[in-house]
Amino acid sequence: DISININNSLFDGLDADFSTLTFNEIDIQNSGNDCIDVSAGTYNVKKINADTCADKAISIGEKSLVVINKANLNNANIGLAVKDLSEVSLNSLVQSNVEDCINVYQKKQEFGPGTLILDNKINDCRIKLKNGSKLVKGNSCVKVEKNYFYDTCIKNESIQVAIKKPLPCLLYTSDAADDSL
Repeated sequence: DISININNSLFDGLDADFSTLTFNEIDIQNSGNDCIDVSAGTYNVKKINADTCADKAISIGEKSLVVINKANLNNANIGLAVKDLSEVSLNSLVQSNVEDCINVYQKKQEFGPGTLILDNKINDCRIKLKNGSKLVKGNSCVKVEKNYFYDTCIKNESIQVAIKKPLPCLLYTSDAADDSL
């Protein structure tokens, strides 16, 4: 697992695209744009501390699959943005001085709305859903994995698999003509 500490970035503090990454802890202070910006990948994060982000504390887009187990967000325009067919499981959130706590929406025309799976323990956070985005309360993932055919959500004591594409299968016949093969 990766731990990262970033201070005083001019633009995005951490920007990761098309990746599969697992973070133990991300600590970002004083970012000139988003503190964390990820897209088109699979990301598992145990803990995030984001403070003084000029735009978003966490921005997730372009079909990402993400788990955030604990987030401490301070001083940002938007705490968490989930967009463009991304799916995020959020298990714990503490925020202060954040203008919009969570926004879930579609930004890019070629994608669709986002989905937020939110633990029931999260309070005092106003969530804005736009463009058909979904909010699912309770039963969030603690870890996710993804491949071409399915997404796997590992919960506290169970595993849930969502098939995204039809699984390939072979067709066998018992015709005599096939016996010569």
